[in-house]
Amino acid sequence: MILDRTWNKKEQKLVISYIDSVGNRQMYQKYFHHIKTYEYDENGEFDTWNGKKARKIYKDTSVYEPNEFDLLEFMYELPKDLNDTLHAQNFPKLYFFDIETKFDPTSFPDPELAAHQVTSISLVGPDMSCIVYGLRKMSDESVAELRERYLDWIENNEFAKSRKTKEPKVLYQYFENEKDMLQHFLTIICPKIPCLAGWNSYRFDFLYIINRCINLFGRGEAYNMFRKASPTGEIKSIKVVDQDGTVHRFPAPSHSVWLDYMEIVKQYDYVLRPYESYSLDWVGEHAVKANKIKYDGTLNDLYEKDIEWYYFYNAIDSLIGLLIHYKLKSLESPCAVSSITLVPLLAAFGQVALTTANVFNEFYLDNKRVVYDYDAVERFKVNYEGAFCACVPGRYDFNVCDDFASLYPSQVQTCNLSFENFMTPPMMGPDSLGRYIPRNWSPNELEEFRNDPNYFVSIMGNVYRNDKEYAFKRMQRRIKQNRDVYKYTGQRIDSELLTEIDRLIKEKENEKIKND
Repeated sequence: MILDRTWNKKEQKLVISYIDSVGNRQMYQKYFHHIKTYEYDENGEFDTWNGKKARKIYKDTSVYEPNEFDLLEFMYELPKDLNDTLHAQNFPKLYFFDIETKFDPTSFPDPELAAHQVTSISLVGPDMSCIVYGLRKMSDESVAELRERYLDWIENNEFAKSRKTKEPKVLYQYFENEKDMLQHFLTIICPKIPCLAGWNSYRFDFLYIINRCINLFGRGEAYNMFRKASPTGEIKSIKVVDQDGTVHRFPAPSHSVWLDYMEIVKQYDYVLRPYESYSLDWVGEHAVKANKIKYDGTLNDLYEKDIEWYYFYNAIDSLIGLLIHYKLKSLESPCAVSSITLVPLLAAFGQVALTTANVFNEFYLDNKRVVYDYDAVERFKVNYEGAFCACVPGRYDFNVCDDFASLYPSQVQTCNLSFENFMTPPMMGPDSLGRYIPRNWSPNELEEFRNDPNYFVSIMGNVYRNDKEYAFKRMQRRIKQNRDVYKYTGQRIDSELLTEIDRLIKEKENEKIKND
């Protein structure tokens, strides 16, 4: 699967990070002086998705930045062994972290202000090994006590114990001051980690660390640290929007992906729905029978009075997050679609990038080229809200609301709806000023289309060619076929497993009867 993909215009270099068969990050890079792309040409040798002709050209990458279609086609045409590796459903090793801070007892620490000291950071690896970074000196006996508590917790949690293949390491690293601890975490640890996740980390942990570093180091030096968190020295922006419309943005390293597992669970998990809460404590209890560590007073009190228990509390928060990942496997869905589409992992959480890649793949398989016409692209976004057409209370009796599963994909396949077969009526004009005006199809024209099986007319009067299967219908059918393979394979495995369990139970019962 593709972990990340970046284009460095200054160096004219494409970098692709991907996950290998054991979950580690690998890097592929390619320098381009010129890159293949397409432009419209009525005498060109290539057909395009919209019926025009195009020619192949090579553009100077010192002035031209490759678009999404250029890069996808380049990846499609990589050597087979590398292409197969990029498409392989290899999932990354996931590391889980959690931070603790001092705070004003009268209010929750605000990550936008990050006014209080970060007191500790815990990091748990794929094998449940843990390291805690802190600002208090710990004796060897205290570290041994932390280790014993951590390992005992694993032994007393059935799911954690079942995941253990070897005894996890438990380490503590002391820092003289907060700045050294944050600098070490960002510039030494983060670049080595392919995927780093936290719980509610987009709205707190990551955001707090970013703003705390800006407060401590100044914006310029802080951003240099953020770049060093990336193995390529590059950063991107992560945007998070709250339900009330509040927007959070913060820089994140390229090729070392930062994730918020709470958001992943919200989007992809159906095992525990409906959720009463998305708190770590609630999800941990219902997913893996694990609760946060309890303590008396406030965390500030715990930090001052019982530092060993404070660090233990911090470590278990990270461990619970990792166990939730192993139990729910919510990250596997975006990883799988990243593998199929060659879309970078973070982009795979959104529908636009996935749809674009899927549609482009259909055109590519149909030997159709896509021209990114910069002059024709209108660079603005419009938000389209979904709607629920509710009944008016008191107007009707016996109201029924129907919700159709997979309504749009079903419509696309049934009616052969796509982009390239949509027909627009000829414009009216020119008028006295030479202008052409859009118009709708006339009733007579629509009736002619309805009577011709080579066309489809929607209720709203939109007309589509129906002389063959078009790209969007083919894409939806292919996706459904792939989904059915996984769905029914899973059901078959479940059936075979349950049959075998039933056989073993009956075998034991028969043995018991014989012994009696």
